This record gives sequence, structure tokens and C-alpha cells, in this order.
Amino acid sequence: EIDAMWNFDIFLYRLREKGLSVEAIYPEEGTVISCNCVGILANCQHPNAAKAWIDFVLSENTQKMITEQTYYRTPGKNIKLPQEMSKYIIPNADKINFNIPDELIAEKTNEWKRLFEDNIF
Repeated sequence: EIDAMWNFDIFLYRLREKGLSVEAIYPEEGTVISCNCVGILANCQHPNAAKAWIDFVLSENTQKMITEQTYYRTPGKNIKLPQEMSKYIIPNADKINFNIPDELIAEKTNEWKRLFEDNIF
């Protein structure tokens, strides 16, 4: 039995699927956001293949499949997920602010890296 632990919520959902009684609590102050990215290197050898890969990864079918199979949230606003996935919706997701000013990012990056490395790794 564990009173509290740090975890990414996708793992929480997988534990629930296995029948464990676990709950996620999202602090009112917010939580860490961990983003996965996809991009194309400036001098890549196969830019058309890279563009095709990005189109595939961001397509509705792929986004839906990734979310259904891994519980990763989709960036696709038009992706319709099965009703049973509704229990995995983040409460108050509409309040997440992704518009962080560039100046603040530049000022705080080293501090945020240090906090992440000291407290998460």
C-alpha cells in the first residue's frame, strides 16, 4: 500500500485497467506537463518521407489509436474517442495554459531543468 506517489496519469489508467484502486489528484496550482514532439531536421536526407511521417502521426486515425491504446492524450481537437474513454479526461483541461511567453521561457529554462532533474529524475 502506498499513500502517495509521483506518476504520469497514463500509468494510473493502466493500473486501473488491471483492477487496482488508484486515484489521481490534480493540484489546483497545476502540474508538470510533459510533451512529446515530432519535427523535421533542417538538413534531413528524406524531407518528403519526414513530412509523410508527421502527417501520419497527426492524422485522426493515428491519434485516436494512440490514445485508445496508450492513454496518451491527443492534440487533435476534432478526435472523437469512444464513450468509455471519457473517464480518462483531465478535470478542468480547458484551464491549462500553454501560452507561456518566450521571455519567461528564456528566463526560467535553466531553473526548470534543475527542478525537474532534482525532483523527478
